[in-house]
Formats: sequence, structure tokens, C-alpha cells
Amino acid sequence: APRRYAASRTLALPLPASDAGLIASFAPKRRREARLAANEGVNYSIRPFPDLGEAELAEMAALHAAWSGERRLPGFSEPFLASVRAAFRDAGHCVLARFDGRLAAVFYLLLYDRVGYYYYTFSDPVADRLHLGVGGIHAAMRSARDAGCDFFDLGAGFDERYPESCATWRGFSFFKEQFHPFAVYHPPSLAFPPPDGP
Repeated sequence: APRRYAASRTLALPLPASDAGLIASFAPKRRREARLAANEGVNYSIRPFPDLGEAELAEMAALHAAWSGERRLPGFSEPFLASVRAAFRDAGHCVLARFDGRLAAVFYLLLYDRVGYYYYTFSDPVADRLHLGVGGIHAAMRSARDAGCDFFDLGAGFDERYPESCATWRGFSFFKEQFHPFAVYHPPSLAFPPPDGP
């Protein structure tokens, strides 16, 4: 049977000119979490891919490895992430969230055609207590707007047209939909297994 290798439904939202307008567009729960996150003492820094030094990359890799082990998720490999940073050298950055001087979360943001793409994230267990899921996305949205983007793409969401293949996206889709995005539907992208025989 063919396997889907790209999202058939993605979620995006416009980026208002003001931060107040951006937060006002969120669902009440997400607005509350964004305000809580802003008061937790987390420092967010925007690091263009070319500006990431060896020490920062090593710190990011250590956090990524710990996150993969704790969540039991393989995630992307370090060579693959390096290739993403190289391919989007002039059109991407990381939002680094630090708490008490240590790296607590990393958000990869790619920029293309005035759209900021929420590409990848990983974090320390402390992130949940600090509301970094919302706080980091909020920081990424602001950074995309400051980079000249008009829209923010939250990435894949549950596609009700193919419930059997998208069931695992239900929970994360609910989280994303609390930012009140609009849905973009795409034709299915299928990978077919090679035929048997030579």
C-alpha cells in the first residue's frame, strides 16, 4: 500500500501588525498561556542559522538527544538538521529559549515567500511548566513578522479526509487549532513501494 510522506492538510494564520492583535487572535486558553509564559523569566533569542556557533550547536544537539530519549521519539538526525540549516542558510533561524541560564527549548523557523514555517521543535521537560509550547510559538510568530512575513504556517494537521492515516495528529492538531488558523488542503502525496521482482 502507498505511504503518505507529506502533510495533506496544513494550518496557517495571518500575522497582525501588533503583538496585541496577534495574541487577541488566539483562543482564550492560548492567550492565557502566552501571558503566563511571558512572566516566567524565559529569555528568547533569535539566531540566524549562519550565526549559530559550535558551542550553541553542541548545546542544541545535547538537548535534542535528551528530548528524543525522554519522549522516545527518534526525531530528525543531526546530519539532517545540519542540511536544513545549510539549505536555508539565508532564510531561516532558530528561536532559543533559555531559563536559568540553560537551554530549555529550540524552535526551527524557515522563511519563504513572506511565510514563516514552524518546522521543528524540541525541549527540556521543564518546558511544560514554563508554557514554552505556546511561549516559543508566540516568539517564533513575532520573529517571522519582524522578518517581513505576512503569514505563519503551523505545519501539518489532522486531515479528516484520511482519518486512518492521520489519527496520531489529532492531539497536536487540537493544540495548533487553538491559535485559530485556517486550513489549507493539499492533494495527497504518496510513496509507492517498489514492485516485486527485478
